[in-house]
Amino acid sequence: SPEEDVAWERYIRTRVPLNTGSYSPLARGMYALQCRQWFRSFSKDKFLVMKLEDMSDEDKGEQWVLDRALEHLDLPKFEIPNLEKKNARIYDDPLEQNVCAWLENF
Repeated sequence: SPEEDVAWERYIRTRVPLNTGSYSPLARGMYALQCRQWFRSFSKDKFLVMKLEDMSDEDKGEQWVLDRALEHLDLPKFEIPNLEKKNARIYDDPLEQNVCAWLENF
């Protein structure tokens, strides 16, 4: 809606420091707002939106995500030859309290 557009522009202007020449990492995570301009220019059936979590989902996984993407693009099926995890990490350090509080307030 036009009201949402105004609110987004006001948020960017007042809350997101652009002195780096780009939006903040937090603003980049607001996918729905970023997609709005694209949805105005192209029909929604041209888009396929998936969640990163689907790649690690036990019922879905990487092959499922690839299958959906290839089908959406009308490309032939391709089997991923090696689904072994790569660059897998476990983060033991919890977020600092002030970071958690800042994110919750956001």
